[in-house]
Amino acid sequence: MDSPNFLPLADIEQLNFISLLVLSVLSAGVWVVLLTRKFQGRELIASRPTDEVPWGLIDVWIIMAIWFAGGLLGSLICSYRPDDKTFQSLMSGIMILATTALGIGLLWFRYRSKATGRIFPSRLLRDLGIGVVAFVAVVPPIFWLMSFLVQIVPYKHDTLERIKDSQTAFVLLASYFSAALAAPVGEEFFFRFVLQSWLQRLRFPDFPVHRFATIYGDFTHADSTILASGGCQPPDSFALKLLPIVVSALLFAAMHIGQGPAPIVLFVLGLALGYLFYKTGSILTCIVLHACLNFYSLTWESLRAIEQSIAN
Repeated sequence: MDSPNFLPLADIEQLNFISLLVLSVLSAGVWVVLLTRKFQGRELIASRPTDEVPWGLIDVWIIMAIWFAGGLLGSLICSYRPDDKTFQSLMSGIMILATTALGIGLLWFRYRSKATGRIFPSRLLRDLGIGVVAFVAVVPPIFWLMSFLVQIVPYKHDTLERIKDSQTAFVLLASYFSAALAAPVGEEFFFRFVLQSWLQRLRFPDFPVHRFATIYGDFTHADSTILASGGCQPPDSFALKLLPIVVSALLFAAMHIGQGPAPIVLFVLGLALGYLFYKTGSILTCIVLHACLNFYSLTWESLRAIEQSIAN
C-alpha cells in the first residue's frame, strides 16, 4: 500500500490560513460590536481624562540615547560570538529590557510617582482583556496586508534568520523571549509611553511656563496647576489629537526599515497601538496587543522553518 503524499509545508500553510480565517471572523464580530456601541453612544473603552505627562523633550532625547547605546553595546557583545544564535537572541532581549529599566529609572529619578505611577495599571485584568480583544480586532487586517506585500517584497528579520539557521529549543525560547516579550515592552515604553505622551503636550496652548516644561520637564508642576485651575485647556481638535499617534507610528515603522514590507505594515499597527494608548492611557494594553501579535507571527514562522528543515 502506497504511503500518503504528505507535504508538511502545504499543511502548515493551510493551518495558518485557517487560523487567520477564524481570527478574521472573530475580528469582524468585535468590529460589529464596537461600531454598534459607538453609534449607540456607549463606547466599550472610555477615553482617559486629558492630562499631561511631566517629562520634557530632554527626557525623550536621553531615553532615546540610552536605547541606541544599549543596541550598539548589544551588537558589540554579540560580535564576539557571531555563530551563537541563542546568545544573540538572549542578548538582544536583555539589552532591550535593561535600557527600558534605565529609562523608567530616569523618569522616576526626575519625577517620582508623577511618572512611574502611569506605568503600573490600576485595573490589571481589564487592561489585559482590552489588549487581547484589540489583538483579535487588529491582527487579521495586519496579516492580510502583510500576506499581500510579501508577494512583492520578501520579509526579512534577524530573529527569523536565526530560527531558519537553527531550530533548537534554546534558539526558539531565546527568540520568543526577545521578540514576544522584550521587544513589545521596550518599543511600547518608548514609542507610546514616552514619545507619544510627550507629543500630546503640544496640544496645549503655548504659555511660557508650559513651553519651558515641554522642553526641560515639569519640575514644579506649575503648568499642571494652570491646567487644574481651568486657565489652559487643550483645544478639541481632531488633527491635534491625531498628530502624536501618527508621528509615533511613523518613527516606530521607520525603526524597522530594512525588513522588507514591514515598515508599511508596522505603520498601520503603530496607528492602532497609538489610538489604543490614547483611549485607555494604559501602556499594558499596548504591550499585550504587541506581544500577542509577535507571538502569533513568530509561532507560524517557526513552524515553517522547522518543517522546511525536515523537508530538506
